[in-house]
Amino acid sequence: GGGGGGGGGGGGGGSEGSAAPSSSSSSAVAEAIAVLDAKGAEIRQLKADGADEPTVLAAVAATSVVKEQYESVMHEHLTSLEERVLELVRAGVGKKDSAMKAREAEATKIRNFLPAAVKRGAEEGFRRAKKEAQAAKNKAFDPKQHTEGLRVQRKIHHLLSSQGQRETFFYHPALNTAQHGLKEGDPVWLSEKWDGTTVQATNKGVFKRRDLLERGSAKKFGTMCEEERYDVGLINWDEPANVHIKASTDRWRDAFRCV
Repeated sequence: GGGGGGGGGGGGGGSEGSAAPSSSSSSAVAEAIAVLDAKGAEIRQLKADGADEPTVLAAVAATSVVKEQYESVMHEHLTSLEERVLELVRAGVGKKDSAMKAREAEATKIRNFLPAAVKRGAEEGFRRAKKEAQAAKNKAFDPKQHTEGLRVQRKIHHLLSSQGQRETFFYHPALNTAQHGLKEGDPVWLSEKWDGTTVQATNKGVFKRRDLLERGSAKKFGTMCEEERYDVGLINWDEPANVHIKASTDRWRDAFRCV
């Protein structure tokens, strides 16, 4: 019992394999780690020197006070770090932002110095807090702003005539002139387009088209009216799902504002 307590009381065993806090960690955290490590080294030396059990247990008991102070300092610093991360989340800063990554990394290092059970609880609590902060941010965003009177852009038609749908779909070796008006010899621009990435822009922002019909619905083939098939909403750049659309439209944003 005394031996197990000594190893845990030393704190050195609990932090094995963990990286030390970054240089931006507070001096209080660094001091707490140093004091606990020194106590752990003292207990290990007593064991190595063959000290009797009462002496080792007394050293472990003395270390418990240091452990409480250590955990208190670590928790205080961790709470401060996590709140700064949540502030960034609420401000709409993405997870790839350098400030966000630095604070997340430092908080992770501090958690790694906590006892395993405490560390798990801290991680779970912080995940919940981040999720709630992101949900609150998204709830405050109104995708319908600036959409009054905005027409859904025209469906992008297939270049070639086609037949069937899904498993039975195939192209005919002929231009789909009846729908898009292109004829042999007309100049064209070729570009790549991924399904689910159709967006349109005005000087108020970038808007994403949303299909109102379920995928494969027979209704979509019975109407050519875009307003019946699609809705449109302002894109929330804080949503992780929109990171690729943001990256591909960033350089055009100034041009959009001049539309």
